Amino acid sequence: MLLKFSTSDICQTSLIDCATGTVAFRTTTERPQRPRTGSWSSTSTASSSTSQDPLPMYSDDRSTTIVRDGDENIVAEITWQGRSASLIRVGDDIVNGAAELFDAAFVKIYPDETLLPTRLEYVWRLTADSLTLLDDDEEEIGALHKNCVPAEGAPSTLVPCPATGEGDDYLELGSLPSDEVVEMLVCSLLLDDLRERMFSVARYVYGSSQKKGPLANIRRRASRSMAHLRDSLRRKASS
Repeated sequence: MLLKFSTSDICQTSLIDCATGTVAFRTTTERPQRPRTGSWSSTSTASSSTSQDPLPMYSDDRSTTIVRDGDENIVAEITWQGRSASLIRVGDDIVNGAAELFDAAFVKIYPDETLLPTRLEYVWRLTADSLTLLDDDEEEIGALHKNCVPAEGAPSTLVPCPATGEGDDYLELGSLPSDEVVEMLVCSLLLDDLRERMFSVARYVYGSSQKKGPLANIRRRASRSMAHLRDSLRRKASS
């Protein structure tokens, strides 16, 4: 499956199935204005809601990203505390934050990449320039493609655009089962921002041959910041 984001904000967009041209999923993000309790989405209607337990909604720095399928049924929800996911619902399954969605105890951290296993036995690979999905044979079966266009004569092949903003963003998920597609979509929403934060400073300073002075100090601080972000999953898993 190849999905095209209609906007650059992946938490506020429609995802178009490139094979059919129809909306496969839609994401919306809202910040409540006052304390209240709603169903697992306050925006769900009687026709699309089910007998779900309520999720609390707050007026502080929490926000909620809702994922709907093409029939406007709610299939997932992420409650954010700032920029961290504090509560995640995928279908009928509720998990307490990203540490339960991923197999955080087996995260592998290397100088140029981080391998983050999921509870479905897939692995997300994060690098400074990419977010890709691997199967249990370490074969690439999916990826988040940023600022790309379909190749001429081969619409399923994506080509990066040389200038920022000229292309669109795509999520490639191979031939995963429909229930796994939803969970991997939720993973991509969580990991895209994390990857940007992990590597944004490092992208600027890594690769420099300068070992001393201010630039070297920035590089050391970048390394510590990346380690802190990566280790946050491990701390949550062990708490």
